[in-house]
Amino acid sequence: MKQATIITTNGQALPFSFGMVALSAFMDAEGLTLGTLGALGEGMKLSTAINLMWYGFNDGHRREKLPFALTHEDVADLIDDDGELLQKCMDIFAASMPKYANADDEKKETRRMKART
Repeated sequence: MKQATIITTNGQALPFSFGMVALSAFMDAEGLTLGTLGALGEGMKLSTAINLMWYGFNDGHRREKLPFALTHEDVADLIDDDGELLQKCMDIFAASMPKYANADDEKKETRRMKART
């Protein structure tokens, strides 16, 4: 299993990961489908971004076998204290998504994934 990325913020070292466990739980919580995932960044609400970060920190702690006690409010407070934290987490989220050579490959992969479900 891939290790989490450690994000240092406000004097804390917090593990963050966005693997399939986090992605699946986040998509369920937000009511997203594979077809809508690609448009997630377009007009994302702050509450959705906080939720995404919460699932990433939760998954990071799971991967590192550490107890997890952050609430969504705790994550929002971390953003208040570190103006770059949201971007750090979004960069990790974006890097964890599958890469496609072109849009046609992405459409084929989406169809293939839908066919499995």
